[in-house]
Amino acid sequence: MKPNSPAAGSVSLFLDIFGRCDFLFALLLGNAGQVLAVNDRAAALLGTEENCYPYPLAKLLAEGQEDCHARIEEAASGESLPLSLKTAAGSRIGIDCSVAALGEDMLVFGMYSDQENDRIITEMSVLNLEMANMTRELHKKNLQLAVSQQALAKADSMKKTFLAIIAHDLRGHVGGVSQLLSMLQQDYDDMDDAEKKECVTLASDEARRTFLLLEDLLSWSRSQLDQIEFTPVDCNLRALIEENIALLQSRAKEKGVALSHETPPSLSATLDRSMMGTVLRNLLNNALKFTAPGGRVLVSASQKGESVEIIVRDTGTGMSQEQLENLFRIDAKPVSTQGTSGEKGSGLGLILCKEFVEKNGGMIRAESVAGEGSSFFISLPSGRGASDGT
Repeated sequence: MKPNSPAAGSVSLFLDIFGRCDFLFALLLGNAGQVLAVNDRAAALLGTEENCYPYPLAKLLAEGQEDCHARIEEAASGESLPLSLKTAAGSRIGIDCSVAALGEDMLVFGMYSDQENDRIITEMSVLNLEMANMTRELHKKNLQLAVSQQALAKADSMKKTFLAIIAHDLRGHVGGVSQLLSMLQQDYDDMDDAEKKECVTLASDEARRTFLLLEDLLSWSRSQLDQIEFTPVDCNLRALIEENIALLQSRAKEKGVALSHETPPSLSATLDRSMMGTVLRNLLNNALKFTAPGGRVLVSASQKGESVEIIVRDTGTGMSQEQLENLFRIDAKPVSTQGTSGEKGSGLGLILCKEFVEKNGGMIRAESVAGEGSSFFISLPSGRGASDGT
């Protein structure tokens, strides 16, 4: 300790009072918990060298005392401070210490001798310290277990609510098909060709929606059971986006919506192509569903630090704040709003998107203003520069 340092006065006073005391173990600690000085008794036990201060207290402590600094603060209020220390001989000793202020620093001291009775007391102190540490660790584990159990119970309740909602939607779709076919069967002879065609078309549309809902539900359930193979690769984003836009281009033209993308040729991300293809198709389908003829759907992608960001924007009907807040929540009724041409959906696709994006180590969020359109943002880990679409 340098003579002109702020703690030099405390060190000098400490050594004058406790330096040669052979029955008292004593340490002087600074504000950050570092050892500023030890007396002869402590130096002999611990094997610390002269002129090596300040010295990290952690080097003197046996394992399992990461909370020592907090316990020193408690001991300053009158609590006992049991310490388990590593000796110069490589063994462990336990000392019940007290803490007192010495200037701006802290004095840690305790009785210690080589008598057999003291040795037994020391060993008991070590055992007590170990038991205290084990008790604290057990308490911590119990708290973690309680939190995990609460999270599991909440997740289970959310999934039950979600499945009940989906079951209700499935029942509605199947009931609609059944009702239309029953009507067609009973009134077939009284219907003209236009009425028959309309009835068959409605039944066909309802059956298609039921099939798509079942497909999404099957994919979601498989993801919950980890039955979907996850194979992340460096993937060229432009190739992936163009591939999925091509699958929906005819639908966009039929509805009169411009569907395009703006993606750098060499931009890549680490992802599972099948999962992220499903995500893109769901988002594009939704965008087309809520965009009126003459509107636009644009996909863009760019580098954002160590991640890449994909944005699917539309000029559609947008969403209310309430719809936006419940968009990806499994415990809320999935958003199911009729599209600009009467299209229907269950909202399960967006929950599946969230599952798949998070499975790929990414995040998804949405922004929307009612009447002005919506934007979905996907953040994914950046790739190493794939350029072949794999």
